[in-house]
Amino acid sequence: MKIDKYTQITGLKILIQSLPYIGTPLNEFLFEHRGRIKQDRINNFVQNLKDYLETINENVINSEYINSEEFGDIFETILEKISRTESDEKLKRFKQILVRQIEVPERREYIESFLDIISKITDKQFEILILHDKHIEDYQKIVERSREIDNSEFSNSRFADHVYSHERKELDDKKEDLEKKFLGEGNYNIDKKEYLFLVQDLISKSLLYDAGIGGIGTRPFERVLITDYGQSFIKYVSEK
Repeated sequence: MKIDKYTQITGLKILIQSLPYIGTPLNEFLFEHRGRIKQDRINNFVQNLKDYLETINENVINSEYINSEEFGDIFETILEKISRTESDEKLKRFKQILVRQIEVPERREYIESFLDIISKITDKQFEILILHDKHIEDYQKIVERSREIDNSEFSNSRFADHVYSHERKELDDKKEDLEKKFLGEGNYNIDKKEYLFLVQDLISKSLLYDAGIGGIGTRPFERVLITDYGQSFIKYVSEK
């Protein structure tokens, strides 16, 4: 016989209540206090969403999509995650995903992946990704220009030394100055141990990669850069 959810919860309450000393306070916390907190989070989120939707033009809304089962599933998933989230930063990200889906829907597998990432990374990791994303374009331009010089037909000639030596020095200096703005624990007000833990976790989620692997004189995780996937994630969950 199938047991409904209400019966299961009631049985759990009775079981917890039977625990000596801690049963009553646990029931209060799990089923009353926690329930109110979760409901308040959802109410506040929906109100913020309502305030935003009242400011936009109806023409930007994808009416066909918001009436689809897929959108309903995504909306339900977001509400479930919000009920378990106390971070204001994460709430903003969840809202932004929903707003973008209402206007220009992204493929479901990407959205589910992004929602999972939001739930699993910390506010400090968001900070790391945002700062990396801010500087990566300028960094890549410097790296690409340096590569062009190294691969030029005159790269190993005296002519190249004369023509490119000054530019090489400028590029190296710019690269070093730029790295100081987003690489290393000093940019995030945390110690090295925590920084390495957060960075390695982001690498495991394919949001960062260790660009220094194989480099002469470069220590592991000394030069980590944001991936294309990481850039897509940050751009999609950031406010316009």
